[in-house]
Amino acid sequence: MIQTIAELNPAVKWQLRQLAESLNDRQRLIHERIDHYLESYVSALSVTPAEANRLYIEVINRYAEDIQRFSRTKKYPFELEVPPPSFSRSSYDLFLIITALLTRHRFAIMEYLAQDRFSSTKTAVIGVGSGLELEFLSSHGNVEAYDLTLSPFVSRRFPDIRLHEAYFTDANNGYDCIYAIELIEHLVNPYELTAMVASALNPGGRFIATIARNVPQFDHLNHFENATDFEMRMADQGFQVMDRQEIPHDYRLSKINASNILYHFQRR
Repeated sequence: MIQTIAELNPAVKWQLRQLAESLNDRQRLIHERIDHYLESYVSALSVTPAEANRLYIEVINRYAEDIQRFSRTKKYPFELEVPPPSFSRSSYDLFLIITALLTRHRFAIMEYLAQDRFSSTKTAVIGVGSGLELEFLSSHGNVEAYDLTLSPFVSRRFPDIRLHEAYFTDANNGYDCIYAIELIEHLVNPYELTAMVASALNPGGRFIATIARNVPQFDHLNHFENATDFEMRMADQGFQVMDRQEIPHDYRLSKINASNILYHFQRR
């Protein structure tokens, strides 16, 4: 599917080639799995590849505007009186799946999830979105997932995962592993959530989370310019950093220092 879209969009074609040429055999299998997921999602939306490309362009153009605005003003979108985007949630989810096939930072996060490195008897995923993360975590056994809005596609795709259209709270507990991927930067009070995660985890339980640093995206409310402050707050809540991977964003035409940091925390 991504190759078909790439033939319609020279920028996508270039990005796809740049990433694909850097992948080893194992990574190519992960990339193909994401592409199959994209094909299923496009089919569920009942759109053609050309329409999928148009929806992708609509979202990426808004993001490019946010980057340009940030470069001029040094202010993030939430600090400015910028109109909300006009595209739908399904268009945004489509964009997220496509960018996992094009950008090194989003592919690296999916690759990490695909490695299935943690044994767990009870796992929670907070924030479902497009459902792509669940594609790699669904094999973990006893998995639950929480989001305020669940798409019909996700509900059909993962019948063996207990899906909750609700806030995650520490009333749900006894977890060995909890994931919050590309979620925390969207929250007004991220440390309220991380405190509930600490309460919901068993002693020694793992929390796999990402933060976005300096990413001027319309729906990001926290930017974690100083990741050390975040890590200290997490330590105060009883988390120990077991692994930390900073993944820079490659913005060739701008000078913003954006990255994701992927953490493996353990509850003490």
